[in-house]
Amino acid sequence: MSTILADGTIDDDATEIQLFEASGAGTAVSDSSIFQSSFLVATTQDLPTNADDDIAAVEPSGSTVADDASGDRTHRATIDGGIRIHYQAAGSSRTLSYQLPVCNRNPEARRVVEIRARIFIDPTTGLPTASPSYIQAQLDKANLAWAPACIKFQLTGGTATIIPASVTPTIMTPTGPQNFLADGGNYGGQGDRMALINAFSPGARRDVFELFVVPNIATANAVTYGPFDDFPNLGLNTFMVMRSNLSPIARTLAHELGHGLGNTPDTHLRKHIFYPQRPWKNTDPTNFGYITDDRPIDNYRRISDMTIMQSRTERTVTPTPPRTALGNYALKNP
Repeated sequence: MSTILADGTIDDDATEIQLFEASGAGTAVSDSSIFQSSFLVATTQDLPTNADDDIAAVEPSGSTVADDASGDRTHRATIDGGIRIHYQAAGSSRTLSYQLPVCNRNPEARRVVEIRARIFIDPTTGLPTASPSYIQAQLDKANLAWAPACIKFQLTGGTATIIPASVTPTIMTPTGPQNFLADGGNYGGQGDRMALINAFSPGARRDVFELFVVPNIATANAVTYGPFDDFPNLGLNTFMVMRSNLSPIARTLAHELGHGLGNTPDTHLRKHIFYPQRPWKNTDPTNFGYITDDRPIDNYRRISDMTIMQSRTERTVTPTPPRTALGNYALKNP
């Protein structure tokens, strides 16, 4: 068994998988012509991209099978790729080959979400808050994080854009209008939120997520505003605000995209869930510990089947559902 990329070339190396003949349905007949293996796991790549999935499979007996050894049941895959199986019966010279997609094609199971990413100028330095490559690194991690849901994200125009200082939102102060980031580049509070929404809602679309990068956020790494919040002038749009200088291992954008996809708030869950996760004060990993670091294989890397269902829910346009209804308007076929 091996995995392949969208163009048919090998993604993860082929390894030999042992098959066992199953009994016939409802009988004890051993010669059933039905064969099965231990379960197989498709894994996403990590960043930086590894040559392989680098995960050793653990057998039901408790023994460990090294990566790429015979019996290795974990294989790196992408949602646009597929799984290729070659079968040759003992004593036969004939090889049977099968290929199937990681995500179904008929009907099409993959979904694409468009993000319009914009970067503010830091008023304290006069320079962009972040580079487009910063956004791309966050996006790459988000695409890995949401691959189990067969969802991927792409930027409008292929890259983030810089918002000129001349069109940066303003708030009213006793001395007149002022850049809403003038207080040391900090974003936060109702005034900043409404300035952002009022400035950019007129050009927003409900089927595109709007992402803004600011120098700093006083109380969080990022925030998302969606239909669930019912803020004035936001309508059915989804706005995300993220601070600069965040490591991709914290999955910040991936987490915020969960809010946009499901139109749901955070909750307290176990430490292996990255969305919808809310920090616990107790960071002891034996007691619902919460560390925003996805490098440990059992930490901050997974989403539940319920989250996948919610994130793939398409909201109706007519009639308009309640603002608290699950789902989004952004899902499109590739």
